[in-house]
Amino acid sequence: MTPPQESIRTLLTRCWVLNRARRYPELVEQLRAVPEAQLDAEPALGFMLADVLRRLGEGQTALDVLQRIGPVLDRRGNDRLHRRRLNLLGTLHFEQGRTAEAAAVWERQREDATTASDEEFVARANNNLGILFTLAANWEEAVCAYNRAVTSYQRLGYSRGLAQSHHNLAMTYREMGFAVEAGRHFADAVALAAADSPDEVARSEQERALLHLFEGDVELAEASAQRSLDRYRALGDPTGEGEVTRVLALVALALGRLDSARAHLDKATELADQVDAVLLGAELLEARAVLERLCGRDEEAHRAEERAEAVFRRLHAAPWGRQIRERTRQVGAVARDALSRGDGEAPS
Repeated sequence: MTPPQESIRTLLTRCWVLNRARRYPELVEQLRAVPEAQLDAEPALGFMLADVLRRLGEGQTALDVLQRIGPVLDRRGNDRLHRRRLNLLGTLHFEQGRTAEAAAVWERQREDATTASDEEFVARANNNLGILFTLAANWEEAVCAYNRAVTSYQRLGYSRGLAQSHHNLAMTYREMGFAVEAGRHFADAVALAAADSPDEVARSEQERALLHLFEGDVELAEASAQRSLDRYRALGDPTGEGEVTRVLALVALALGRLDSARAHLDKATELADQVDAVLLGAELLEARAVLERLCGRDEEAHRAEERAEAVFRRLHAAPWGRQIRERTRQVGAVARDALSRGDGEAPS
């Protein structure tokens, strides 16, 4: 039996407080205890459950919850919760490797948000679609999409969204080879996120570590990645922890610390499997291929590259896969130099 409306409001208020405080384990414990009938009666509760499940690495369960509350929200019409659901639904599709489905959902989100004059969710859709342009190595379109998001977020004065857009611009400029522009946008992202978005700070520190690594400052890369890892662990974010552990593996490779690199890759792979992070898994395979070649195991390296290629093709992200391979091989060349100088540590 559906509880009285006042009871639902009380539960919503309690859950919102926990969510704002980022007390995610407590929040998910509260929401898991809610009967499905009550979640259906107030889909805001179902959405909150899906959101926190994704943060805690339970992406498939989160997707199941979003699919169940979809018909309820469709009947309610094009309201804000409907658009929030589309945003999260596309993100889950993307994180689980279904890029075509993600694109379709985000296009619908942009269309519905435009119809509703909801500039925030137009901006979010542009940010998300920009990521798909990035995977296609369509840098110019990606920059345009992110800049459109920046314009919208500036009008709204929404610092978290601005931080995300500057972060995405920084990554894109980094891959285009414009290190100064990338560094400026990473700094903007961290400054905008510092007050109330520690997850975005962690993400920018993680990706800025790669900028430092590609620019040859391995020590600064390691320090930035370690700060990011500490933040992700404090947040209880296994997806972020997996992403930054890959970066630490690349840092270890660049220093010629092959045993350490392997340990990081094994941990990152475990985390990627745990949260079904398919794209991360393919990126890890490319790093593993470089490691195996450095260890003289060319056949294992070739198999890892073949598996990575297959995943990138399936994700419609073959251009991004080629970019990752090129970047990872650059790190491998640095590792070979370190080992030849005797600076690294040969595998035990």
